[in-house]
Amino acid sequence: MNTFFMAIKNLKKNFSFYSLYLISVAFVITVFFAFTSFSVNTVMLEKISTDGRVETMCTVISIFLMIFVLFYMTYSNRFFLRRRTKELGIYALMGYRKATILSLLTFENIVICFGASLIGIICGAFVHKGIVFLISKLLNLGINNSEIQLFNLNAIMKSVGFVFVVILILIISNSRFLYKA
Repeated sequence: MNTFFMAIKNLKKNFSFYSLYLISVAFVITVFFAFTSFSVNTVMLEKISTDGRVETMCTVISIFLMIFVLFYMTYSNRFFLRRRTKELGIYALMGYRKATILSLLTFENIVICFGASLIGIICGAFVHKGIVFLISKLLNLGINNSEIQLFNLNAIMKSVGFVFVVILILIISNSRFLYKA
């Protein structure tokens, strides 16, 4: 059986197990996307920043947020791998090579991260709109909400690129876990 279809079958069969992981990753990506959308929102930044302090603050917070997301994703992934050691051992006993098991784990992470990214970007867009609306009302900025894009292409590209980096780091983490054992 192809490892991609095996990964899909594993995800379907153990959906209750993976749903917590999917929801937590989607939440983290929602926060990341909402913040990224805010940091590239030129309409909002023009109203609240004249000297570049807010842009600098957004850059610094973005770096810390990326570090947190990387830590959280690798920690969650390691937690789920430890819970699956018996299953991975059974695959090894059935004759699967470590490279095949790694590709299975990689496909599972890709599917989960793709689904979480889709959910996170959609939810993050609405969270971003809500934050902009709330800030504009609290500070009486007079921003027309129709000027604010729901989906900012620059924020989508940054988020997708970051998720790609996270997947690469998860692959490295999984390979270290498998080849160490």
